[in-house]
Amino acid sequence: KPSVGWQFGLAVTAFPLVHELGHAVAARRLGASPEIALAFLAGSTRYIPPRPITPLERAGVALAGPAIEVLIGLVVLAAMRVNPLDVPTVFDSTPAAVVWIAGPVFGLLNLLPMFPLDGGHVLTGVLETFFPRLGTSLAAGLSAGVGSMALTRPEPSTGTVAAPGRGKRTCDPTQRVRAAPMSLINLNTMHRTAAPGGG
Repeated sequence: KPSVGWQFGLAVTAFPLVHELGHAVAARRLGASPEIALAFLAGSTRYIPPRPITPLERAGVALAGPAIEVLIGLVVLAAMRVNPLDVPTVFDSTPAAVVWIAGPVFGLLNLLPMFPLDGGHVLTGVLETFFPRLGTSLAAGLSAGVGSMALTRPEPSTGTVAAPGRGKRTCDPTQRVRAAPMSLINLNTMHRTAAPGGG
């Protein structure tokens, strides 16, 4: 429906802005001067801290974006008297479904612990706090593992495996996994910390 298109367009414009404002406000609380750039379905917040910031402070800036995105989405749904946990009810209303997807769903997806999502930056900050020398490497490894799990699936081939209630299916347990197409919309993840004079 045409109405769905403009409603979704409005939502995916408004929520990324809310998300980036969350990053910007958190960065300003650290005394930084944030700069926001927006594009369709995406955005970035670049900030230059006036002093060295701790890994947890950096993680806090990363967390602020998706957190406010989810919060605002839940507030809007509450104002619409829609329970975000009752998915069938959510999709009874086009505006509610649009808000649910563009707000809480995209916000939570952005918290997955993998790069370049905000969750990857939060993970890095936490690990660097407890493992100063290994935190970045551990975060990169965990991020790669999560990404690999999200993008792979078993490939059916030969052999026989019984599935309860569904008879027998054929597959080769030694078959390697292969990458499967997956559409994961990366909303507003590329917030960066730059040293004064950096790019």
